[in-house]
Amino acid sequence: MRDEVTVSCQCGAFQARLRGTTAQNGNHGLCYCTDCQAFARHLGQFGVATDAKGGTEIYQTQPARVKITAGKDQLAFCN
Repeated sequence: MRDEVTVSCQCGAFQARLRGTTAQNGNHGLCYCTDCQAFARHLGQFGVATDAKGGTEIYQTQPARVKITAGKDQLAFCN
């Protein structure tokens, strides 16, 4: 994996950089939950944002490794 990765939403309103994206600094997996699959279908991205079986690729890391560079105001937290 690369040491630094840039991520963004599809429209580009939200952007961030992830530092230290190595296997030792995070967890990689596939999520097959119905929420991820429904979201991909809603966006018309099922089979694009998911694998053939509906899995969404996930990389979980520590918040200290994430730097939001644009669109912080686009985020919302739900309880």
